[in-house]
Amino acid sequence: MLTIKNIAIVFTAYLIVSCVYRFYKAATRGIEPADSPSRMLPAVPALLNLLAAMLISGGMYLGAPFFVVESTLPYVHALIGAILLTSIADVVIVVKYQTTHELNAKKTISPALAAVLGVVFVSYVLFLMSTPGPAADRINLDFPVKGSWRVAAGGRSAMTNYHHDHPASQNYAVDMVCTSGDTEGQKVYAPTDGVIVEAIGNRSDDDSAPDGNIIMIGCENGTQICLAHLMQGSVKVKKGDRVSRGLEIAACGQTGNAATPHLHIHAQNREKAVPMVFQGKFLMANDRFTAE
Repeated sequence: MLTIKNIAIVFTAYLIVSCVYRFYKAATRGIEPADSPSRMLPAVPALLNLLAAMLISGGMYLGAPFFVVESTLPYVHALIGAILLTSIADVVIVVKYQTTHELNAKKTISPALAAVLGVVFVSYVLFLMSTPGPAADRINLDFPVKGSWRVAAGGRSAMTNYHHDHPASQNYAVDMVCTSGDTEGQKVYAPTDGVIVEAIGNRSDDDSAPDGNIIMIGCENGTQICLAHLMQGSVKVKKGDRVSRGLEIAACGQTGNAATPHLHIHAQNREKAVPMVFQGKFLMANDRFTAE
């Protein structure tokens, strides 16, 4: 079966075997060049490859948690280690067992391009991890749930968040699932102070309304917080009620177009998405948190 885990295992094994074989072939050639100040010159392509490997491996290490499940991460980390080991081995082989002291400029083109691509890759991963917009445009919220949870969808890009641009007001939406029990029926709490501008709690799991049962909390600055897919009959507030942080307002469910029970939350201001920071953290896909 073709999975990320199996791919990582195959490539890790290949790189390790390849590294050992190249060391063996180089060592058995019996070539040991004399010491020379220019000894590192032929190693420039290998050093550029090592730089590229370090950048790409760094991007993989930072970005892997957003795209693979936690149980697969050790295999991805093993692959990262094999990539670095192979690149270091190439440098050692060229320096120790080189056959020339001349730099082949043509051989530097591909490694140089790989290094540039590595810079672009790391930059994009860091972009994905960053919190959108200036601090003044964000809203600081409390976690709307308690216990241990995982982010099923979140972030600032469609690569990690399928809500992105569907619609644009949900660009930074977060879907949460409970990891310490069933998500269905978990209590939902007001993540901020505000006034209830909409509260619908009578929709069933097969209702055609995509958001299912929802609660919209209006803040003083005009930002609205939407909590969706709430359990039928669990909504404890009504339009016009004033709520404070930490007040129990509903329970998680699977109403609307939810494929599985989860809590959806997003913030918007005049149909424009507002980045949410939960106790100082902008949540990404597969992030885990514990709230009390």
